Amino acid sequence: MKTEVILIRNTLNLPIEQSTKTGMFNATKLLRNAISNNIKISTATISEYRRNKSSIELFDQIMLNEGLEEKEVINNRSGRYGGTWLHPIQFIDFMMWLSPTFRYQALKMVHDKLIEFRNDSGDSFKMMNAALTKAYPDNFGTERWQNYTYVANRIAVACGAPPIKNRWNLAPAWCLSLRNEIQNNVTLLADHISTPSVCIEESIRKAYDKIGTPATYLLRPNKRDNINE
Repeated sequence: MKTEVILIRNTLNLPIEQSTKTGMFNATKLLRNAISNNIKISTATISEYRRNKSSIELFDQIMLNEGLEEKEVINNRSGRYGGTWLHPIQFIDFMMWLSPTFRYQALKMVHDKLIEFRNDSGDSFKMMNAALTKAYPDNFGTERWQNYTYVANRIAVACGAPPIKNRWNLAPAWCLSLRNEIQNNVTLLADHISTPSVCIEESIRKAYDKIGTPATYLLRPNKRDNINE
């Protein structure tokens, strides 16, 4: 059985408790700290949040999509670390409900992460093309630019990127992360595999093995339905 450790994380200089065993956060502790630091009015309560229609709808969606029991999304604990503990997604929603300050920080974090993924993905694309040119001079170069396009399209399909113009600007974070992983693999494998098409396919396979296929993120089957497969 996994031993539980309570980590202390900080947001806006406020300590936040998270369980390493469940991944859940202590909403009661956050609320107390937010009120004492004037980030939220003193009348706010977790019960008020839980009665909110959008909170209830999110609660249902988390259980449905993650295949979790009620206590794995919202759990009332007693003892040393007592209070109401929330699933990470429910906890972020709770933070955003508490105050515009928290809402801004949560949305900015998502925005910054997407920019980071896009920047990393763009950098690895340049490195991959340089590695292909060096390892396969007969197949890549200024006179064979179509092969770069073929590789880019093959990776886009492997990542499940939308088949539209500016697809990477609209791609979700997991798609960009998968693209980055594949491109890094190509850069590393190009000098060791004699055929470019084999190098590309092996790079895709290794990325799938490490972080999953598009189906991993798009389908996300209910874990309770997989017990006896």
